[in-house]
Formats: sequence, C-alpha cells, structure tokens
Amino acid sequence: MAVTLLQETCNSYAKYRTYDGSCNNLMNPSWGKAKTPQRRFEYDGHKMVAYDAYREQINDVTSYIDCSHVYGSSDAQLATLRDTTDSFLLKTSPGNNLPERKTGFCRRKPESTDFCQLTGTEIFRDSRNDQVPSLQLNHLVLVREHNRLANMLKQINPYWDNDRVFEETRRIVIAEMQHITYNEYLPAILSPRTMRKFNLNPRKCGFDDCYSDKIDASSCYGVNAMRNRLFNRSNDLFSINTQRGRDQGVPSYNDWREFCGLKRVTFKDFPKKFQYDLQDLYGSCDEIDLFVGGLLEKSKNGRVGETFECIIGKQFHLTKYGDRYWYERKECGFTEAQLNAIKEMTMSKVLCENFELDRIQKKAFLRPKNKG
Repeated sequence: MAVTLLQETCNSYAKYRTYDGSCNNLMNPSWGKAKTPQRRFEYDGHKMVAYDAYREQINDVTSYIDCSHVYGSSDAQLATLRDTTDSFLLKTSPGNNLPERKTGFCRRKPESTDFCQLTGTEIFRDSRNDQVPSLQLNHLVLVREHNRLANMLKQINPYWDNDRVFEETRRIVIAEMQHITYNEYLPAILSPRTMRKFNLNPRKCGFDDCYSDKIDASSCYGVNAMRNRLFNRSNDLFSINTQRGRDQGVPSYNDWREFCGLKRVTFKDFPKKFQYDLQDLYGSCDEIDLFVGGLLEKSKNGRVGETFECIIGKQFHLTKYGDRYWYERKECGFTEAQLNAIKEMTMSKVLCENFELDRIQKKAFLRPKNKG
C-alpha cells in the first residue's frame, strides 16, 4: 500500500527506513526528515521561544538514531560511502581505516601520506572527525562493525544480493546503537528516576511496541549540535553555545525550569562563588541563559542537573516513541531471538570486536574503578 501525503509517496510496507528520514511517520512523512525545520517544544499551547525575531533551526541530518553519521542522510551521500567493488560493504582505506575525503579542508601531517577522513557527515562539510581523534574513532568503529557483520551475513546467506546484505547489516547496526544509547549511555548521564519518568529503559528481553504516530521525533529545545570551527583555540565554545541559543530564541533558564515543573530560582539558589557575577552580568535571574544556568546546576543522581535532565529525558523520549522503525518493535522485522541477541550487545563488545582489544571495562561510558 502506498500513502501519498504532503508530496511524499510512502510505502507503508517498506522493510527498511529511508536514508533521509522521510516516511518514518506515514501520516506526516516529513517529520524527522533531514533538511527540514526542527519543531519547538511547546508549553501551554505555545512554542518555547523567547521572542519573535529568532532563527529557525534546520536539521542537517535525520532526527532518528539511524547512524546517519555512518550511512549519510541521502541516497546520493550513501553512494559515496559504499564500496564500489563489494557494495555490501562500506568504503575503507588501507589499514581498515576511514576512507579518504577528496573535498574540503583538514590539516594533514605529513601532507604526503595523511588525508582527510570521509564520514556520513561529509556532505555538510562537518570536519569534526578530522579535529577530534575520539570522534574519529567513534565513526571508524561503526564502519568496521558494519563490515564485520556484513561479511558474516554474506557468508551465511550466499544467495542474498549485495543490496539485501547491506540493508540487513545497516538495520542491525542501527539496532545496536539504539540499544547501547538507551541501555548504557543515557543511564550514565541521567538518574534512574529520570529514566523511569520518561520511559527510556529498554526491556530486558522481548518486544516493546512503543511507537506513536502522534509523536514528532524532530521536536527539540532549539539548540543544534556543535558544528564546524568550534574546536579552534581562538573560539570560546561556551560563549558560542550561549550566543547560538540567543540567535535561535531559546527561552531563559528559569522559563525552562518552569517548563520542566521545577521552581524558578533566585541568585541565592546558585553556588555562592557565582552569585555576584551572575547578578552583575544579568541583573535579573529571569535573564540567565539556559546553557549558563544548566551548567551551574549540581547533579543529584545523574551527571547533569535537574533542568538538563528534564530536557534530555524528554528529547530522547520523543526520539524513541516517534520512531516507527524502533528496534524493539515487532514490526521492525527481528525475531524475538534476534532481538534478544542484539540486547546482549554493549559498547565494550563493539570496541573489542573491532579494535582487537585485550581487555576493557564492562561499561564503556563509565571510568573504570580498578586501573590495575
């Protein structure tokens, strides 16, 4: 059956998600799609925006946890990432590293042998993977994970064509990343109470039909992820994030606390060493920027304060419950045994499998207590 809405034609029986995020929601095919405006959170029927003259946020990638940083956010971008010989694989360079990016700029040392790295974000001139080695490794480990699984599937199912091997592998890698994000990453930064409040915990085993076509995963609080040129020494990242929030009309810290059902604060509620400077800079507590106020909060049971916990929890609730291809849904296509196997995956296992590590802590997002 085909559903045609808003100039989008969607196949409601499509087994695999699109690369640009379209048709995830059959009633609203553009929800979560790359290159579309992100929707604002609403409070009492009104958008969470501070003033009329603000910049609307356009999402360069999809709004879903779909490994678009690995596979790209368009069919054209995907074509630059797939191996041209064995098209069920992703491209790599000698040494099983990320492939070379022919366009754009990065600092190469030495220039004769070094090269810029190609990832799923290259089309947007996002060069952060060339600037931050840890980020580069996060891209690389998922490229290797795709190729590791694809080779296994090709061997087990020699009658599958290359496209099916690629798409089945992509579906598994996305499922692994969704599970790791909600089972390991979020519990490392959010309190157990917040995880329960927003229903973020995956089930220990079996299916969970959590999808609602009334939920738009592209809803957000208005500040985009860090983009190009934020890692130069001449830039102050905190000031840039604060200014970005003002450009995009992000309401004040106190307004967000009210949105979250928390009490509005006064200067006396902040640590004493910051009270004078905050009062001198802002004059009124109701003028404090969200980014500044949120960073000054003390964590109670997680790694961030209660305001950021609320915003992060709500955002990831929408990301999960607004995704028709969420990995725990029976409609996603995994058998219960396959799903339970995916739920056994951890970030440490992914790192060990692809980097040939001798040992690593069980919880990759937490600093190991025993360094011996």
